[in-house]
Amino acid sequence: MSQFDSSGTQAASLYQLSVWSAANLAGMVNDHLAARQPFFKRLMKKIAPNGAKAIFKGRRPSNQESLPLLADAVVGSSRTTIFAVFGPPGGVAVTAPPEEPGSAVWEAGTWYYSLPQNGSMAMAVNFDDDYAHCVEFFQMPE
Repeated sequence: MSQFDSSGTQAASLYQLSVWSAANLAGMVNDHLAARQPFFKRLMKKIAPNGAKAIFKGRRPSNQESLPLLADAVVGSSRTTIFAVFGPPGGVAVTAPPEEPGSAVWEAGTWYYSLPQNGSMAMAVNFDDDYAHCVEFFQMPE
């Protein structure tokens, strides 16, 4: 008789064992952290007597401050990262016809995104070797 029967019950048993082991380990970690809760509360009172919110309380940047922060975050990012965060660009600028249909976005040297939260503003992302090297903001004509 084979080590593995045709119904796959041994494989299913191993799968169930691995799921049970992971759940059991997660439960032990959770119980351990719950048991250490008084320690963490005392530690937090020492670190932040006014509460954790006082540590993490931040001020939102103004519109004038947010654009340079956005540009700093975009510069150096890859095309795929920018695409994942902002989605497909609203417009692209190409210098030559694309080799394949639909590839103009990936071959374009500049991607344009509208920023409706800032009025009629747009962002142009210029690429060099698939990485953003320059970001410009401009007001769209009305």
